[in-house]
Amino acid sequence: MKKITDKVGSKICRDTDFLTRLNGVVWDDDLEPGEFEEKWLKVMNDFSLEDNTWLNGKFADRHTWIPAYFINVPMGGLLRTTQRSESANSFFKRFENKYGTLTEFLVRYESATDHQKHLLKLREEENANSIPETLYGSKWETQAVRSYTHVMFYEFQNQVKLSINTCSLVGYTPPDPVTNFEVSLVEDAKKGLKFAVECSRSTNDVRCTCKLFERRGILCSHIIWVCSGKFKDIPDKYILQRWSKNALKSDVYDWNGNH
Repeated sequence: MKKITDKVGSKICRDTDFLTRLNGVVWDDDLEPGEFEEKWLKVMNDFSLEDNTWLNGKFADRHTWIPAYFINVPMGGLLRTTQRSESANSFFKRFENKYGTLTEFLVRYESATDHQKHLLKLREEENANSIPETLYGSKWETQAVRSYTHVMFYEFQNQVKLSINTCSLVGYTPPDPVTNFEVSLVEDAKKGLKFAVECSRSTNDVRCTCKLFERRGILCSHIIWVCSGKFKDIPDKYILQRWSKNALKSDVYDWNGNH
């Protein structure tokens, strides 16, 4: 995306809403693959870029970099482009010297990892010795502040805020045996967007078509709005160990169950 201006020309980027529209298509986490393709092609047609070789190549490789294609991958929201690798690169650049020897590189690398361990220790102490402020009187918020690290609690608290201030019911199907709700945020409603929430008291299963939990491992505002009044507590399976204060005290396994 940083190369767009060079590939299509500065005039189209400066004088039109091309960049705004393209970014809106590329980074929209709510799009399914088919919706992404339809909107991408419309942008290309509207700006007469159907024959741009570079853009066509990127479109051909869309399954490797567009968030819509990771929507069903567990924790796929953490794989968003090069964000994490660029963060790591930025961190290590403070310790590197491209003219140094291999020995110097190893010493600097150890200094970098020691620095990371020190920051981790500070975060652990912060999580153990302080508690963020709860703002909305929600039982789920109170449970979350005890369970999540500070960083993840603030993300959850923002979803609570959205659920209280902007969610509204736009449809409802009586339980049989699962209750289905259609929920929309104020801004989403303006775009004609709505999300279906399934809620089963018998199994404590909840699901939303926005798939925030699947992508990021945290419950969305739609589920919080629908289910916080139906369940006394957040079901344990929806508080992931990896985001909890006790995550580092637990055993770690890979996708295949290997310790």
